[in-house]
Amino acid sequence: MEIIAIELSKKIKDKNILNSVYLHVKKGEIYGLIGPNGAGKTSLIRTLLGIYKPTSGSVTINGVSPVDKEFIKLKYKIGVVMDHLGLYKDLTVWENLEFFHRIYFPNAKKNIRKEDIELALKITNMHHKRYENIVFLSRGQKQRLAISRALVIKPKLLVLDEPTTGLDVEGRILLRELLKNINDMGITILLSSHNLNELQKICSTFAFINHGKIVEESNFNELKIKYKLFGKEFSLEDIYQEIFKLDYKKDRE
Repeated sequence: MEIIAIELSKKIKDKNILNSVYLHVKKGEIYGLIGPNGAGKTSLIRTLLGIYKPTSGSVTINGVSPVDKEFIKLKYKIGVVMDHLGLYKDLTVWENLEFFHRIYFPNAKKNIRKEDIELALKITNMHHKRYENIVFLSRGQKQRLAISRALVIKPKLLVLDEPTTGLDVEGRILLRELLKNINDMGITILLSSHNLNELQKICSTFAFINHGKIVEESNFNELKIKYKLFGKEFSLEDIYQEIFKLDYKKDRE
């Protein structure tokens, strides 16, 4: 799926949370959204998905605006994992996925529902935990379950807001490989994160947002050239500091 935003703005009460955003997520890529706390990452994601109605400008996903009636059908091809995972703690892993599948496909045949759930769990390597109550899962396993829930509808677009929050090193590595595998299946991925090291390893395009405005959008090599970062192995963190003119490490604290 392709996402295009043109002069997208959103105002809540007297505050502009998005300011003339231009953004282009190409079909089949992994697109990283980067910015300080409060920069507008989550607000942008919510507006792209139609959770917030734009004040002005436009956004389309596969040529369809979230305000159009046709978008209802398109939503069935979009998997979303926000920073609050929204899992049901009284249900098992399998029951969480079955509950979500029934919401989207209430008339699905029993064998189809079973196949869809098993496939989602296999992709995320959570099948062996299918009868486990989620209160016994680690943070990384819960994150993978939330992604399983998004995959159970067989999406063409996967949107994740801060997916590495609370994960240890092993959890981040497993998530990174999982997202690469999902992308190899032809699924477009849009994710926001403060973990620049992980984004650098998986994203093809980066968008830097501040004060509700995209201040830079490009791939890593083009960014290095533009900001004249030569002479050593520069990272996405170095580019972040150049763009925002601040100490990234201090900003995270």
